[in-house]
Amino acid sequence: MLYRSAVQHPEAEVAFLERVYMHYFEGEQPTLLREDFAGTCAISSAWVMMDEDNRALAIEIDYPTAVWADKFISHEIQERSEDVIILVDDVMNVNEPEVEIVASMNFSTLIYHSKLELIAYFKHVRKCLLDNGIFVMDVFGGAGSKQVGVQERAMVVPGEQDLKIKYQWEQRSYDARNQRIDCRIHFERENGERLVDAFCYDWRLWSLADLQAMMIEAGFDDSEVWCDVYNTEIGQSDGYYKPADVYPDRQDWIAYVVGVKRG
Repeated sequence: MLYRSAVQHPEAEVAFLERVYMHYFEGEQPTLLREDFAGTCAISSAWVMMDEDNRALAIEIDYPTAVWADKFISHEIQERSEDVIILVDDVMNVNEPEVEIVASMNFSTLIYHSKLELIAYFKHVRKCLLDNGIFVMDVFGGAGSKQVGVQERAMVVPGEQDLKIKYQWEQRSYDARNQRIDCRIHFERENGERLVDAFCYDWRLWSLADLQAMMIEAGFDDSEVWCDVYNTEIGQSDGYYKPADVYPDRQDWIAYVVGVKRG
């Protein structure tokens, strides 16, 4: 629950996924979603709650995490949890069912460090899409993404008694030779008790251009980057993502790279 409260915004993300799909396939309403590296399965849960016709497949390789997610969403969305299928497996092993949207969020695709691995994953994803389908992944970058340090903010975990927690994002090390970054998430309670290295990540920071090129090599018909607009006067993003020809040029940014498969 700490992770979900700290870094996930599932309702906004599924609305975005639907909007992206309908941008490329006007007039078509997507109903089938596959969530790779699903973790808490928050995206899948929010997806089925968005429309009564929606169904989701969530794939998570870690068994304890999948068990937690299954129990949580069964309580959270009750009978609609029957419309979320959770599989404990490597995403590369799951070929069916074909869906309209495959989503890899929370920078999960960055676990692939080589082009061979990443292109193989993109090819697999494309095979899992229906003739009119999209793959959506998020990525972060900017000068700040390569700097060692810790950022923190206060957060509240909803529940019977709202729990106040300090969330810490640590970029522990960065290797410019291979673009690999070691990131950690820590939590601290009001009483000073700390949960150190709650989540650890060994990622490669791919460029937007490289990701697009690899999607095309993998067989996607098109690939676009969706970016937000940063307002320098107020010092924050407008939060609205759309296709962009000019990519972000600021200290820190998050973008989405979309692969499009047309029938």
